[in-house]
Amino acid sequence: MKNIRLGNHYKKFLNNLSYNHEKIQPEKDCKESYLITNKPNAQLFKAKLNVLNDGRAILKANYTSYSGVKNKFINYFDRNGNEIIHSNNSTRVEKKYFDSI
Repeated sequence: MKNIRLGNHYKKFLNNLSYNHEKIQPEKDCKESYLITNKPNAQLFKAKLNVLNDGRAILKANYTSYSGVKNKFINYFDRNGNEIIHSNNSTRVEKKYFDSI
């Protein structure tokens, strides 16, 4: 698909260097689910990583910037665990690609 590239593996959220993670009860159609939080000395960050049975993954995050602005985003990952990235940072295009694989 045009303007799509693959980025970092979702395991970057599970490496304990920048984030804390806790395995939680998997959601429906998921083989694993994790609650991801930032280390205590970083901005407020909370996310849920769901690894689907086919290997794809979805990360839904809420965070507060250092200036106090609240943000939400969703990252999609392919079957190999690599982040799906659109050149214009379009979540719709990323989701369409995610659904097509």
